[in-house]
Amino acid sequence: MQRTDDVPVPLRDGTRLRADVYRPDGDGRFPALLSFSCYPRQIQDLGAPLGFIESGATDFFVPRGYAQVIANARGTSGSEGTWSLLDEQERQDLFDTVEWIAAQPWCDGRVGMLGISYFAMAQLAAAVERPPHLAAVFPVATTHDLYEAVRHHGLLNAHFISAWLPAVGVLAHRPGSSGRRTGSTSCGTS
Repeated sequence: MQRTDDVPVPLRDGTRLRADVYRPDGDGRFPALLSFSCYPRQIQDLGAPLGFIESGATDFFVPRGYAQVIANARGTSGSEGTWSLLDEQERQDLFDTVEWIAAQPWCDGRVGMLGISYFAMAQLAAAVERPPHLAAVFPVATTHDLYEAVRHHGLLNAHFISAWLPAVGVLAHRPGSSGRRTGSTSCGTS
């Protein structure tokens, strides 16, 4: 597979997100899969076994003819702006990202989304905006109600949210090269 790291994705307000793009070897136009979250896209390099990478198994999908784009939300891991947990701004960013992918010369115009947890919630948020080139979503382990995710039957789950928000904040400000493999990797960089 071919890989391009830290690709700028322009948004309607001039902000640029950062994404890593994985494509099958060779020329051609491919359907694309978008994985979008506030978590560092560089975790794809950790080599975790199939099923433990929340953004989807690049080493499974790309050799089977899909491009995969792992994009960071506004204000996280090299993306410009300020992060704002799945609000209207992030939904617009998802719309713009889907449409940007569809317009790339390596994409055949069809874009799907995948991933679990935050990646899955982002899929639901994107579907609400109805980008014309979003052909499919595959949300796994998600909630459609952030309030209920933090409060179970009205009781604050402080254990989760008080650990999760600071972790996102710390990870969001890691440099783009942080967490990337050095030396040989499973895919070439282009």
